[in-house]
This record gives sequence, structure tokens and C-alpha cells, in this order.
Amino acid sequence: MFRGLGDSKTPLIAVGIACLFNILGDLVFVAVFHFGASGAALATVMAQLISVIISFKMQHNRQK
Repeated sequence: MFRGLGDSKTPLIAVGIACLFNILGDLVFVAVFHFGASGAALATVMAQLISVIISFKMQHNRQK
């Protein structure tokens, strides 16, 4: 949605933050808690959720 409006910086920030959460989540769930592939999947889902929340918040703040 943001790229369609000519804004490529906002999705880059949201995806970058989500990637960092995914990396940290993978380390925590796989290496610390030994959840294996389920932990990696859980970290990915949580990272995507964080990305969506950040995007919605940025969009909401932009409309004000």
C-alpha cells in the first residue's frame, strides 16, 4: 500500500524491524527453548504480526 503511494521508506522500516524480531525470535525459540522448527515458525508469525502492527500505526499516524 505504501509503495503504491510512492513511499518506499515506510515499508522498508517495517520489514527491517520485523526481520530483526524474526532473527532474535529464532535464536530464543530454537536455541534457548529448543522448540526446533515450531519455534522458527512461531518467530516468523510473530515477526509478521509486528510488521503489520507497525504498518498500521505508521498509516494511522500519517493520516493525522
